[in-house]
Amino acid sequence: MHALFRRWMLASLCLVLTMPLYSQVEQPLEWVRELKAIENHKSGMEQRKAELLRIRKRVEDWVALHPGLTVDLPPISEGTWTEEQLRAQVLSLQQTIGDCLENY
Repeated sequence: MHALFRRWMLASLCLVLTMPLYSQVEQPLEWVRELKAIENHKSGMEQRKAELLRIRKRVEDWVALHPGLTVDLPPISEGTWTEEQLRAQVLSLQQTIGDCLENY
């Protein structure tokens, strides 16, 4: 009976300890999924740009909460974007998120 209780406690402890790590990794993975949706949706450039900028702000905030991370966010072009510029921003933001996951 005591062995079963100890196993249950150990399993519970492992679960409690891994949940924050899962949460920290899940957010960047969600951003990658959102960026993929922006990339695949081919209409509404201003809406897609606004969504990308929203994700970028969330990445900036996340990096600020993790001062040990050293990642570079690419500069943002002002004005209207072409499809190629949007794609370049999506790709560089995906790379930044990947760097965050590698260095976390």
